[in-house]
Amino acid sequence: HTQNTEGQQTAKHVYQRCCLSLPTLTRVSPKDRTMSTLTLSIIAELCNEDVRTVANVKASKKGFSALADDLSPCVSMRKLDLSHNALTRTTPIADLKQLSWLNLANNSLRALKGLGSLKELTTLNASHNQLSTLTHLGTLPCLKALIVSNNALKSIDCVAYHTQLNSLVCSHNQLEEVDDATFKPLKELRKLSMSHNALRAVPNLGAASSLKELRLNSNKIMTLPDTLRLNPHLCLLDLGNNCIRKIEDLDVLKDLRFLANLNLRGNPVCDMEGFDTAVAALVPSLSVLNGQPLPGRGDKKAKGKAAKRAHPAAGVASATAPDAQKEGKAGLSLERGGEKPAKRKPQGDDGDSSGGESDSSGGDSSSDSDSDGGHVNKQGFRGRGRGRGHVRG
Repeated sequence: HTQNTEGQQTAKHVYQRCCLSLPTLTRVSPKDRTMSTLTLSIIAELCNEDVRTVANVKASKKGFSALADDLSPCVSMRKLDLSHNALTRTTPIADLKQLSWLNLANNSLRALKGLGSLKELTTLNASHNQLSTLTHLGTLPCLKALIVSNNALKSIDCVAYHTQLNSLVCSHNQLEEVDDATFKPLKELRKLSMSHNALRAVPNLGAASSLKELRLNSNKIMTLPDTLRLNPHLCLLDLGNNCIRKIEDLDVLKDLRFLANLNLRGNPVCDMEGFDTAVAALVPSLSVLNGQPLPGRGDKKAKGKAAKRAHPAAGVASATAPDAQKEGKAGLSLERGGEKPAKRKPQGDDGDSSGGESDSSGGDSSSDSDSDGGHVNKQGFRGRGRGRGHVRG
């Protein structure tokens, strides 16, 4: 009942603090007030339980611009979704030592400081930010899915430290070249998307002998290197919207015995007379060319058998992230964030023709599906529980 303005402001401040400290008593919904900092009390309110036992926090689209300096009491947290906020720093996340799934898509981050200490992290989506470097990630021994599309990256050399990666999405950046040593340690890599960059050559992926999906749509590639034959299990190759002019530039494809889906749409070579016939003869295993099934080769069972022959011992997709499949249904891609993706088509506007299989927590999908044919959904990663499944993208 104070009468002066200063007293009223003080009383209001005390009341607001009480609302934050006693959420179960006041029953104030997060939607009823503007929140700028994610504090322990707000975490308790969002999850309706003690912060020491909280395992999964969904704090997407809450208007947070900062995190509490000390999050160490959250000793049980395994999954954290902070997408679509206005965060500028990630240092406090270093306290969450048990974290395995992290979505930071669609924020205002310029660096990923503090995340290098998350040794249990398997899935990270940091797409749609303002990242110019990945050096602060250090070495993450368990990281399997990394989505950093739609940023300002000019180098991804640091990914060499994450030797367990099986899915990497770095489309829509400013990459012009990739050092030959970058992919040598990534022997588990199954899916790679580097669409919508400025690459003039296909990176040397010889060490990633188990690679199954490669998307290089919308770059400046003019020919395919002989090293591509070192990826014999490649099933999907998207080279749409590049600068390939001659059939001879595709000669290495004849050694890819399991290649079923090839996209070259948007290249000058597609305007040549007899293009379809020449490519079909070059790659006998091909069933989809430029998003269209080839006559007499559209048998889905045959495609499935070819994929199994490529990885007879695998049977299932490579491991990626916990709870990935559930998130993927809403749209893998940690890349775009939260909307349910449209039905996937064999060929996207960007030319990332996924033709079929596509899947990071990083949300963003490539989300945009990467805009490349939908390989990453907008909300999460596909998978079948902890350590299984893989990112579409």
